Amino acid sequence: MSDAVLLCTVGGSHQPILKAIESVSPEYVCFFCTQDDPKTGDRGSEKQVTGKGNCIKASPKNEKPTLPNIPKQAELENGGFDPYIVPADDFDGAVSKMRAALVGLREKYPDRRIVADYTGGTKTMSAALVCLALEFDDIDLQLVTGPRNNLRAVTYGQVHQASVRASRLRKE
Repeated sequence: MSDAVLLCTVGGSHQPILKAIESVSPEYVCFFCTQDDPKTGDRGSEKQVTGKGNCIKASPKNEKPTLPNIPKQAELENGGFDPYIVPADDFDGAVSKMRAALVGLREKYPDRRIVADYTGGTKTMSAALVCLALEFDDIDLQLVTGPRNNLRAVTYGQVHQASVRASRLRKE
């Protein structure tokens, strides 16, 4: 276990999140998730973190879930993670909720390295986490990638740390 706090956006696939956790070996993981959408019936990502029993399909082709939630698969201890619900497609709302979580985590873990992994989740969630991370000089950005055989999915395998800090994306 390292002295890091990992922030992850969670989407429909558990594999890249597990790879991100494995690469950082964090003391604590903050999972940014979405709830089920009551209007459309679309499934959110919260169940991948909080679901009971087998709640994740090992493959989308599986008829029923065969795996436990992400924290169980990653062997995270109680108190070593929390889900934070953010809006799926409201950029300002996502940044606001993520910022509040980050402020609390900085108070709770003042001397820890912070890694923001923006692999999963909606585009809005990922963009919000990247923008928030760029506000601070001490947050490392991370992305889990791999070979892409189509435009729908990546075969996960590699973890990339951002090597270039945006020169603030705006003139100061």
